[in-house]
Amino acid sequence: MHLDLATRDRLFRQLDVLHEAEEWPATDQPITLDSYKSLVRAILYHKINSRPGLSLMPEGNIIAVWNDGDDRLTIEFLPANRARWLVVNATPKGAERTAGTTPLERLRDVLAPYGAERWFDGG
Repeated sequence: MHLDLATRDRLFRQLDVLHEAEEWPATDQPITLDSYKSLVRAILYHKINSRPGLSLMPEGNIIAVWNDGDDRLTIEFLPANRARWLVVNATPKGAERTAGTTPLERLRDVLAPYGAERWFDGG
């Protein structure tokens, strides 16, 4: 694998927690290989070094969530190297939401107007 040991260990620990038997709804699917591949490809391609929270959609897609104060970025890693994303920015007049779907290689460019670096390049 091309991930450094600390990143790989952290990722595997998070994935193990998502699959804990006591927390597992009978109707949910385990993580799909295609979603996992999309997550890892996004980390490698965009050199994402921050630590998102991970969750799992019922059909097996991985969801990653980054927070920056009251702002939030949520990305669902889809098969075929695609991502569905949602940005929530807090403003004095309330939350503004923007969403889209994009190929993984365009993810950082598409999120640039919303400050992708604050989520991806953080510690």
